[in-house]
Amino acid sequence: MGQLRYHRPAFLSSLIGMVSGKIRCGRCGKFVRPRLGLCPNCSRWMDRRVPTSAARKAWGGIVILVAAAAFCVTMLVLRREKALRALKAAEPPEPTPRIAATSRSQQAVALVHGHSGVGTGFLVGHDLLATNAHVILLERIEDLRVSFPSAPGAPLPARLLFEDPSRDLALLAVSTSLTPLEIEPADRFREGREVIVIGHPGSGDRPVNNAERRGVLSAMTTIRGQDFFRLSISIALSQKLSSS
Repeated sequence: MGQLRYHRPAFLSSLIGMVSGKIRCGRCGKFVRPRLGLCPNCSRWMDRRVPTSAARKAWGGIVILVAAAAFCVTMLVLRREKALRALKAAEPPEPTPRIAATSRSQQAVALVHGHSGVGTGFLVGHDLLATNAHVILLERIEDLRVSFPSAPGAPLPARLLFEDPSRDLALLAVSTSLTPLEIEPADRFREGREVIVIGHPGSGDRPVNNAERRGVLSAMTTIRGQDFFRLSISIALSQKLSSS
C-alpha cells in the first residue's frame, strides 16, 4: 500500500462532506461513503476522518451562510417597515378626540349681527342660543339676525328670552335644526388649563368667521359679585388679549 495522503478538499467539498457524511475520493474525485476504509468506486484506501483544516473551513462556511441569511432577512424587514411608514404617512391622519369635538362644535357657533355690530353666540339647547348681553345692548330685537357660518342657510330672526347684564348673558330663541353643543353640568377653575375658543373676532362688516384660537385659563376674578374666568388668548393679527 502506498503512503496515505490526505486530500484537502475545497471549501464547497468540505461543506458537502460535513453535511452529507461523504468524503471525496482523491483518485476518482467522487463523494462516497467508504466501505471497510475503501472507496466503493476505485477501491482506494480512504480515511473516514475529515481533515481538521477542512472542518474549520466547513464550519466557517456555515457561519458565513448563516450570517448572510440573517443579513438578508434583516434587510427585508427594514424595507418592509420603511414601506409601511411611507404608506402610513400617505394616509390622512385620524382626528384626535379634541379635533373631532372641535369639528362637531363648528356648526353650533353663530354670528349675531345687528345695526351696531356683531358678536358670537352658540346653541346651548333646542332653538336656544346663548350670547353676551353687550352684543344686543344697543340693538332692537327685531333687527337682530343670527347666521351659522359653518352651516348653509339664510340669516334667522331672533327673539329675546332672557337677559342678565350683571353676568353679561343673554338667551335668544332661534328656529333651527342644528345640533347644540354638549354643555358640561359644572366645572372648576384650574389655572393654566388649555382651552379652545371658537368665535367671530372683529367688528363692522368684516368679521373673521369661525376663527379658532387656543389659550389658557389665567385667573379667576369677581365683578359685581359674579365670578368670571379670565382667559389669555391670542386673537386677530396676533394681538394678545386677556378677557373674561
